[in-house]
Amino acid sequence: MTLGCKTNQYDSQAMLEQFVRAGYTPAAFDDICDVYVVNTCMVTGVGEKKSLKFVRQAARRNPQAAICVTGCLAQHDGEKLFLPGVRLVLAQGIALALSFKLGAEVLRTVIVREWNELMILGAIILLRAALTFLIHWEIKNEEKKQ
Repeated sequence: MTLGCKTNQYDSQAMLEQFVRAGYTPAAFDDICDVYVVNTCMVTGVGEKKSLKFVRQAARRNPQAAICVTGCLAQHDGEKLFLPGVRLVLAQGIALALSFKLGAEVLRTVIVREWNELMILGAIILLRAALTFLIHWEIKNEEKKQ
C-alpha cells in the first residue's frame, strides 16, 4: 500500500522489484498475504491516519504476516508504527535495508547440510547486498543529475 507523494510511489516500485527478485508474488493489499508493505505519508494529518489505518488492517487481515512499514512517517515518527504485527520499520536506505532483510528471510528458510552450501549461500547474500548497494548508489547519482 502506497500513500503520499511520487517519491513514495518510486520507493514502492523499487521495493516491489526487490520482492519479485527474491521470489515473492505481488498481491493486492486486500488479499491475505505473507508480507505487507505499507509506504506511509505524514504530510497531512489525513495521510498519517490513513497510514496507521492500513497497518492495523494488514495486522487484522493476517496476524501471522510480516508487516514492513516505510515512508516519511516511519522516518519521522517510527515509534508510532510499532503496532502488533509490525516486524520492520524502515526509514532511510529502504532498498538496501530491504535487501538485507530479504537475505535474512532466505537464511531462515534454507536448510544447509554442508559447509560449502553455507559458503555459497553467504556469497549469494553478499552479492545481492553489493548489487543492491550499487543500484541504490546509481539511483542517488541519477537524482543528483536531475
